[in-house]
Amino acid sequence: MVAIHSTANVHDSKVLEEAVDAISPIRKPSGGRLRKRPKKLHADNKAYDFPRCREALRKRRATVLAAHAGHVDSIFVSGKALKRDGKLVDVDAERVRRLAGESRDHLFEQAGLFSTEAK
Repeated sequence: MVAIHSTANVHDSKVLEEAVDAISPIRKPSGGRLRKRPKKLHADNKAYDFPRCREALRKRRATVLAAHAGHVDSIFVSGKALKRDGKLVDVDAERVRRLAGESRDHLFEQAGLFSTEAK
């Protein structure tokens, strides 16, 4: 396992190569010669979405197993479907849009950016 520390607000993609290169050589359980890099990388970040990161990992012959929310087909909580076939279940989209608009308008008005009242 490798941990890389960086300053605040540094995107994962900036330290991906450093992290992969810091992985110690590993030996197969049956013995044999040391490999330079693991064959698989399990990622929980979005760094792999960048072409330069994919290319860096390809050069190191690493197979990447990474997931993001778009890969999730269905979500069930306590037996109830919340997402099925990639779409949210029982969501009132019009209500969500209305509430989001009201929230936006309130925040803009509080910041003095515009007033929602007719003049």
